[in-house]
Amino acid sequence: MPDRWALLIGYEGLQEASARVSAPAPSADPACATRAPSAAPACTASRAAGDPASTQSSAMASVHPGCASTRHAAMSSFARVQTRQTRPRPANAGPAEIMNTSLTALLAKVDRLPAVDDSLEVEWDGPSTDAAIAAVEKALNIEIRGSYRDFVLLRGGGGLDALRISSIEAEDPLAGACADSLYYREAWCTHALPAHLLVIQRDDDDNEPVCLDTSRVERGENPVVLFYPSSGHLELLAPGFADYYASFLEPYFDDAGL
Repeated sequence: MPDRWALLIGYEGLQEASARVSAPAPSADPACATRAPSAAPACTASRAAGDPASTQSSAMASVHPGCASTRHAAMSSFARVQTRQTRPRPANAGPAEIMNTSLTALLAKVDRLPAVDDSLEVEWDGPSTDAAIAAVEKALNIEIRGSYRDFVLLRGGGGLDALRISSIEAEDPLAGACADSLYYREAWCTHALPAHLLVIQRDDDDNEPVCLDTSRVERGENPVVLFYPSSGHLELLAPGFADYYASFLEPYFDDAGL
């Protein structure tokens, strides 16, 4: 696995998190990796063989977007993304009250990508509501904070086709992120998803999902972690959703000159 670059950024509170996630993560359980038809045989084969190149490559274009290794490849750019400090806001604030201008600017850049590169597709699920978020919080017994909440209120979910974010839709809130989280709580892998994790990006091959750790709030944000169903291990990816999303999108923005 790559070095824990996230522990090097100047973000207060990560020292506590590092104690929870510093242990090397084993490769995905073959039973989990083969449960669903693989959309990327070369990638899953590399992982099964323990090939370090499958998780250490920093070239975004060289890794299949559906694989968990894509997340690690994209994370090599995270050190260049300045940590954003978002202002906490009331849980019932609507989109007009959102103060996270960094996130809105980021989403505006995503909207511009197809105009620059016609091979890219962007599709949003549509703005959600506080009532829809509350329904998910009640169903999963969690509290969603920070920039992922802002993202859902603004766009619902979706985004760049290769980096789709799990949704909380206004009309069907228990689909998307809620359904994905319940799916990983089932005992089809060695370790079920802990109850405090919310899946925000599901792996195409049902391997490691990206999650919000709703048990922790630091500077108004739920940290973003990678969950390993084969071991129960958590790997810290970013102090909040906006930073995680920006680190993934940066290679696309660089290629597009945005």
